[in-house]
Amino acid sequence: MKKGIEITIVVTLIGLLLAIFSFAEFIFLNLFGLQYESVGALLLFLFVGFLIDVPLSLLIASIPRVLKAFGMLKSSNRSVAFILHLGSAWILIGLLDLMMDGVSISVGGAFLVALVGAMIDWLFNGKDDQKFTYQTYEEIKKQRELKKSGEDH
Repeated sequence: MKKGIEITIVVTLIGLLLAIFSFAEFIFLNLFGLQYESVGALLLFLFVGFLIDVPLSLLIASIPRVLKAFGMLKSSNRSVAFILHLGSAWILIGLLDLMMDGVSISVGGAFLVALVGAMIDWLFNGKDDQKFTYQTYEEIKKQRELKKSGEDH
């Protein structure tokens, strides 16, 4: 019985957070010119956008770290993450606009929404790189060679 109450509380909190996030996104999109024919079309737009955006954002966030680990970037450059987030959000909003008949937003409005989203992501996730220690592929190879040579002696 206690386990069921805990699960209900967690699901309710997650639902509440998603509702607040969706409402804020709705207001934000309306400011930049989103037009919709029905509430159902709007909810579908927000739901599909959320389902695609979450894994896409995780992928986009990892790209600068991977490039740094392989020595292609000297640091996990925040500007690269900003540009990737801006581009992916703009493309996502544009594709959703093209695929859904009941919802429309101008190209400029989609760009502004993507720009503000990228700026928010840049501000909140700017210090993440300090939490991780990066090693280039060459550094990892050197450590493995040192371990092998230490085991041989």
